[in-house]
Amino acid sequence: MIIHGPHENVFYDKDIGPVLLSDWFHREYFELVEQVMTPVWAIVIGYKRISSDIQQFAPPPFSDNNLINGKMDYDCSRIPAGGPSCTPNAGIAKFNFTSGKTHRLRLINSGAEALQRFSIDGHQMTVIANDFVPVKPYTTNVVTLGIGQRTDVLVKATLPPDSAVFMRANITTGCSTANQPNAVAAIFYEKADRTKTPKSAAQVFDASKCGNDDLTTTTPLFPFPALKNAATTLNLDITFGPNATNHSLWYMNGLVLRHARPYISKGLLTPLQSFFQSKL
Repeated sequence: MIIHGPHENVFYDKDIGPVLLSDWFHREYFELVEQVMTPVWAIVIGYKRISSDIQQFAPPPFSDNNLINGKMDYDCSRIPAGGPSCTPNAGIAKFNFTSGKTHRLRLINSGAEALQRFSIDGHQMTVIANDFVPVKPYTTNVVTLGIGQRTDVLVKATLPPDSAVFMRANITTGCSTANQPNAVAAIFYEKADRTKTPKSAAQVFDASKCGNDDLTTTTPLFPFPALKNAATTLNLDITFGPNATNHSLWYMNGLVLRHARPYISKGLLTPLQSFFQSKL
């Protein structure tokens, strides 16, 4: 679903629509949750959970594949015995470009854990919006997207009509856990041979940082200046560690979301809301 906001002062010829980037896990969701929430005295290995006297955290789940619009080939020989069924050469997503035209791509990191870096071989992108907020257009060869983040870009099809190139989504392995971090999709110009795989070269960019692209490049078209003298200042201490049962949890000022469940079910204020209100 595309929600059209206020009038945008940008011009393009074709709207390619949403381009979803997603890390993918072969195991079931609740298995992954069990692994993440495993107490420090248990270890999860592969698809089996075994007990151990070794005091350490369970290893984090590694995604098995990276997808663009739900597609990407996978090496089925990597599936362990007893794992899920696998279809080799399942195929990649395909997009159409028209030479000389400008195309709008609505990028979405719809994954669970991965920091994604998106690029298109042989093309520059003009960023026009971040998370539904129009920004002053700027040009880049790579866009970084955190989990749930959205970025709208314009791409001018500058190559000959018979061209074919890859778009790429690369999980930054220094920041995320992935066994197969690289995804590709094919872009075919109007006269390209669609039976052949593109042979384009990937963009070169810096993937050493675990964060978004430089915020100095993203200036909102309609800025709302922050108050110089705030009436209230809240300090939020975010920490991570085991609770009384040795489950690893995130804390905000010493509280976790789990504490709020009884209050949420009754429609009452959560402890965090109570904390905020006590500071107002």
